[in-house]
Amino acid sequence: MTAARATPEPLPQTLAGLVDLRAEATGDAVVFPGERAGYREFSEATLEMARRLHGAGIRKGDRVGLLMNASLDAFALQVGAMRLGAIPVPVNARFKARELEYVIRHSGMRILVAEPFYADVVPEV
Repeated sequence: MTAARATPEPLPQTLAGLVDLRAEATGDAVVFPGERAGYREFSEATLEMARRLHGAGIRKGDRVGLLMNASLDAFALQVGAMRLGAIPVPVNARFKARELEYVIRHSGMRILVAEPFYADVVPEV
């Protein structure tokens, strides 16, 4: 049994804050088939994604659509959006074009980030 700290430090209020808190830790933070990232690497990836989204005009409260397969980049993008106070909107990759169009129109997303693989199903909205 481990002894409790006398004055525990408060935990971060966000997932991004928790990632940053662990940035100095060793080991894998995120593992997907064929790819992995340590805590510092993942923290830096989320910051880069936040910068890119901010450069695209995304701000706090904006909805960011994500049409991506499960991957390190997709997760970093999701946490990067959260860093800005934006709301990630994961989109089912199995949707047909008309279903995707419905989600885009009714979710309030400001931007849809999609992998090139999905170009054929992304409607002109």
